[in-house]
Amino acid sequence: RALVSELALMKSPHAISDLPRAALEQAEVLHGLSKLVMKEGKVMGKIAYMETEQHSTGSVAKLLLGANDVPLGAAFRAKGRGGWCEVSLRGTSAVKVHLGKAIGEIAERFGGNGGGHRVAAGCSVPKGRVMDVIEELNRRL
Repeated sequence: RALVSELALMKSPHAISDLPRAALEQAEVLHGLSKLVMKEGKVMGKIAYMETEQHSTGSVAKLLLGANDVPLGAAFRAKGRGGWCEVSLRGTSAVKVHLGKAIGEIAERFGGNGGGHRVAAGCSVPKGRVMDVIEELNRRL
């Protein structure tokens, strides 16, 4: 956070002493996450998906795209203790549906809500309905 604060103050990156170390640490984290995505990611039709507990679902969804050569990555995680899941979607230009509109309709159908942009969207749905959402989204692709 200190790095972000310094960048927000328009400090030049070369003038921030911890920036190179932080960049290397982040690269190591992403490398480990990439390996995890390659190991645990699954593919259903045109969607690569996986559950995650410890990482940003948006980052995982993006990594799933590259690891599996599919047009859509979907990552999800439990959201608190209320039985809900957060689902993040990231797509490529090969996705011909508007993800934000599609996931809004699909999530509502399964008791949740969602929305977003054409190739980046997300939703919250009851945990037991996540795979229903992914299956329906795959049918629409």
